[in-house]
Amino acid sequence: MRRYFTNFNGYSGALLISQDRVLLFTDFRYIQQAEAQASDHAKLIEHKGGLLNEAVYQELRLIDGRVGVEGTLDLSTYNYFNREITNFQTDVIDASIMSIRKIKDPTEIANIREGIRLYDLAFEYILGFIKPGMSELEIGLELEYHMKKNGAEAIKANHVIASGERSSLPHGAASKRIVNKGEFIRK
Repeated sequence: MRRYFTNFNGYSGALLISQDRVLLFTDFRYIQQAEAQASDHAKLIEHKGGLLNEAVYQELRLIDGRVGVEGTLDLSTYNYFNREITNFQTDVIDASIMSIRKIKDPTEIANIREGIRLYDLAFEYILGFIKPGMSELEIGLELEYHMKKNGAEAIKANHVIASGERSSLPHGAASKRIVNKGEFIRK
């Protein structure tokens, strides 16, 4: 949600959106990145000591009514908010967020098209690269290298490369298993 609403793709932070403002909380490690990526979209607030801190609570205490939270918010934080900050009630709003995200602007459409182009390019490349005797890990690393070399920001951690009997695993992360001639490989 942080990236969608602010363009900030750092790994640490929280986003508070109200009718009149958008606040992005992050720690010192991501301030420079957040300033560059999210300055037009949100007011940046550096937090200290984790997200469960006074800077976040100070803003939350100004709210009266209901607060929507993502379902990915961990249960202990959710319970802490409900127990310690009593001026509002929390509601999980994942369906509302997904409804908003269904509508794609021209930039999102261009990014989707570019992702498809990169995937097609990588698929063609990896078909010519795979040989019997390689491990799933070798194939996975080559695939990741090729995609990033051609413009991908990142690929899913532990992407699926599973061969032979492992190819039936729905989330079979690449392993040291050696690929044999004629085996099915799942990507």
